[in-house]
Amino acid sequence: MYVYKYRGGIFILSHISPPVHSRQEEIIMHKNLKRTLYLCLLGSISAFGTTTIGMAQDVNGNDSGGVLNISTGTYDYVYGKLQTGSETEISGGNISISGDAVIGFVYGGAASNNTSTVHNNQVTISGSAQVKNVYGGGGYANHKNNHVIIEGNAVILGNNGAGGVYGGISDDMTKITTVSNNTVVIRGNAQIQGGDVYGGNGSGESNTVTIEDNTSVDGTIYGGQSIYGNTNKNIVNINNGTVHDVFGGLSLQQGTYGNSVNLRGNSKILGDVCAGYGANNTTIEMN
Repeated sequence: MYVYKYRGGIFILSHISPPVHSRQEEIIMHKNLKRTLYLCLLGSISAFGTTTIGMAQDVNGNDSGGVLNISTGTYDYVYGKLQTGSETEISGGNISISGDAVIGFVYGGAASNNTSTVHNNQVTISGSAQVKNVYGGGGYANHKNNHVIIEGNAVILGNNGAGGVYGGISDDMTKITTVSNNTVVIRGNAQIQGGDVYGGNGSGESNTVTIEDNTSVDGTIYGGQSIYGNTNKNIVNINNGTVHDVFGGLSLQQGTYGNSVNLRGNSKILGDVCAGYGANNTTIEMN
């Protein structure tokens, strides 16, 4: 696989190996609800620091219209809207994490089946909050129009080098579900010290990641990434900040089309840049 490496203000066509690592991490969504999350680990992913997030308690905003404001304390799982029955739409979750709060997993909205739609949820992490993993929308469902904002001096730690930040993620490993029009914005002095950043993780399109200001991302950035599905028309915008590998769209077993990476300002690129790469593509997308 050939990509453009950004070195000394110019792009140089270079060869890198395609993603070959895929591992399965079982996590507990809520109480006895288990799900399987497949993570594609591309290249070398760094996780710094030894901060330990204590396993405290779970909280959801189902009884407060999906709105949660947390500025202190330690929590294991935090959900804006959590599917607890046969709901077909999980929407309206709006979580604000700030101050010195320490959180394990944050979901704007979460569903446990692939017949529901998780949409229009938002998570904002600010202040000096520390969080392991952040999901605008997550679960076995269709995900669209979910949003994650990380700003201030917030730190995302990842989960032992995996996880990270997801605008939307589908845990269904088939092509059934769709992940589209989700966004991630990282700005201010925020740091992504562990895990990767995904606009959308799953078969879908039109997801966006925007990196601004003095932020730093130690993992890989994907506008859209999928194992079995197509990833089309995803966008990554880098406007200042320090990042490593960047993919507009990546599909491990299907194709990509119309993805883009936009570099502006004084962005520092420490890895490889590829607009789109698909397993069955005849060409590599560059822009």
